Amino acid sequence: MRKKKKRISHLLTSGVKMLIVDLLHCLKKHLMKSDDSIAFMRTLIQMLCDIPEEAEDGELDPSSPLRFTDSSLRKIYSSGFNKKISNAILSNLSSANFIDAINEGWNDDVLENLCNDLKEYDREITKDNLGKRLFSLLKNCLLESADTRTESEKKLVSARNNSEKAKKNFGESLLIDCNFKCSIENCGHSLITILSDGESSAKYEIITLSKKRSLQYKDLLCVCNDCFQRYTLHCSPEERQKLLTLKQAQMNRRTAMLILDDASLHKNISKLLSKLSEMTELKETQLNYDPVSVSKKLDGTAPFVFVELVKTYVRYYFATIDSIMKDLARQNLYNDNLIRAQIREAFLSLEEKGIPPQTIFDNMVGWIQNLTKQNEQYCILVVAYFIQSCEVFHVITE
Repeated sequence: MRKKKKRISHLLTSGVKMLIVDLLHCLKKHLMKSDDSIAFMRTLIQMLCDIPEEAEDGELDPSSPLRFTDSSLRKIYSSGFNKKISNAILSNLSSANFIDAINEGWNDDVLENLCNDLKEYDREITKDNLGKRLFSLLKNCLLESADTRTESEKKLVSARNNSEKAKKNFGESLLIDCNFKCSIENCGHSLITILSDGESSAKYEIITLSKKRSLQYKDLLCVCNDCFQRYTLHCSPEERQKLLTLKQAQMNRRTAMLILDDASLHKNISKLLSKLSEMTELKETQLNYDPVSVSKKLDGTAPFVFVELVKTYVRYYFATIDSIMKDLARQNLYNDNLIRAQIREAFLSLEEKGIPPQTIFDNMVGWIQNLTKQNEQYCILVVAYFIQSCEVFHVITE
C-alpha cells in the first residue's frame, strides 16, 4: 500500500505524535549520518533553544543530561515530544538561533535533499525558506504536545485544517457556487485578490455546517477570513440553520446552471449552430484542431473568476457540444470548417485591437447571439467550446 502523504494542514491533529516521529527521523537522516539518536536529539534541542552561557549544560538547559536523561531522549525520538520537554524547549525557543544553525551548519546539497523530503510535510518549503518553515513546523508540534493553546485557538486550528482539506476536494466548485463572494449574509466580501503583478488569486476559507467528521459538499460554504473566525468561535444554532438554507439555495442555483435538460440542450445548441451555418462569408485562416486545456490558453492576465467559469463550462459541456456538431455534420445541417473559420476570424479581429481575454469572450458571445438570436446561455457554452478546441485564444508558449 502506498504511503499516504502528510501535509502541513494535518499538523495539529490527533496524528501529531506520529508526525513528529516521522519528522525527527527525517531530520536525523540528513543532519546526522550516525545512528546516535540521543546525540541527534541533544543537537536539535540546542538548535531550537537560546540558552545563556551560564546555564549551558546545567539543569536549566533542555539539551543537558542533567535536565533530560539519555533514556528520556531515546523515548522522545521513538515516540514524539511529551508535555514536559515541550514546555522546556518552548520556554527557551529561538527562531533566530535555529535558522542560523540550519543555514550555517550544512552544505547546499544536504539542505536541498532535506527540502525534498520535507515537501511531504510542507509543500511550500524551499532551500531559501527552509530554516523558517522547518522552525514553524517543529514549533507547532511542540505547542500541540505542550497543549498551551486556548480553546479558541484549538477551535481555529481544527477549523483551518478542515478548510484546507475542503479546498483540495471542493474549492473550485464552492467558489463558483458563491460567485467568488463571501457566503455570509450582509458580508459579500470578494474572495478574489489582485496581486501586485496584476494576477488574481483566491483568498478564502471554507466553513463546515455539520459536526460530522467527513467533509461533504452539502455541508460546506466559502467565506472570507473574518467571517470564518467569527463563525468558528461564535456561531449560534439559529445562524447555522440559516446557513444551511443558504447552502441549499447555492446548490439549487448550481443545478440550474449546470444540469440542463438533455433534450432542451440538444435542441437549442443545434438551432444555434444551424443558424451559424447560414453565414456565407468565409475568410482564409489557419486553424488548429487539437484541443488544449483552458489553463494553457488563458495566462495570468485573465481574471481568476473568468478562467474558472470557462473551465467549468468546458468540463460539463465540451463532449456534448462536440457530439451535437458531429451529428449535424453527418446530416449536412452544419458546415464544420465554415463555422470554425468564422469563429477564428472573429477572434483574431478582436485580438488585433488589444482587447483583454474576458472582453473578447463577452464580445464573441454577443456577436453569436446577435447573429443567431438564440439564448445567451447557449452562446456562452458554444464560445467556451471553441476556446477549448483552439479557435479562440492561442496556446501559451512556455
